[in-house]
Amino acid sequence: MTIHREITAGTVSKTTVIHIKDTDSTTGEGLTGLVFNSAGLTWYYYREAAGTGATQIVPATQTLGTWADKGFIEVDATNQPGDYEIGIPDAVIAVGAEFVKMTFKGATNMAQLDVMIQLNVLDLQAAPITLTDIISDSTAFQGADIAEILTDTGTTLPATLTTIDDFLDTEVAAILAAVDTEVAAILVDTAEIGAAGAGLTAVWTTALTEAYRGTGATGTGAQLLYEILAGISEFAISGTTKTAKKLDGSTTAKTYTLDDSANPTSITEAT
Repeated sequence: MTIHREITAGTVSKTTVIHIKDTDSTTGEGLTGLVFNSAGLTWYYYREAAGTGATQIVPATQTLGTWADKGFIEVDATNQPGDYEIGIPDAVIAVGAEFVKMTFKGATNMAQLDVMIQLNVLDLQAAPITLTDIISDSTAFQGADIAEILTDTGTTLPATLTTIDDFLDTEVAAILAAVDTEVAAILVDTAEIGAAGAGLTAVWTTALTEAYRGTGATGTGAQLLYEILAGISEFAISGTTKTAKKLDGSTTAKTYTLDDSANPTSITEAT
């Protein structure tokens, strides 16, 4: 059985609880009654890349709830059977490794227990850093750094700040002037767009004057639209001649020649 823990590397006087199974139980119960000096009980650990094999820890007595180096004590045989509190030696979880593995085994009816501990750089249980903490720390650091810089360079801070302030004022004024110029140009352009937009809207609300292009010639938008309308709405076919009518339904607008009077497959502009 393997259990996992996460502990901040370098933590001292750390206790944790482990659970040991009873191999004689058919229901998966925990093993009770172990003490620090139970016959056969062994405790080993191995730190990442130690390269020296596992190191033995000799369990020692411990008061429940109080860390003791190598401590081992049962938590509650009745209500939490199989749970034991241990006092992890400081060297086991010291800085310098990313993980450590501990192994407990050997006692009668005791299932081997492996405990993998991830050694974190940050303390996950620490109170969160507040904005006030950051400002306070940065202010202290800045004050010390500025004082050291002034000492090294012989600079007078107020005079330097005045120079910087004057420079910023000049640059900001130039930027504002440029922005004003651009805004004025934009306003002129948007006014022109507004006027043009009104004209575009009128295209869809003002009737176009009826007109038709000449034979074989290019045409205006109105001429082309009226020619299309005549060709699909008001026309007559006689033999191989198709005659498109104007809006009045009688005046000829355009004529076209079909290639066949019965089964035409093409049409050619005539007049």
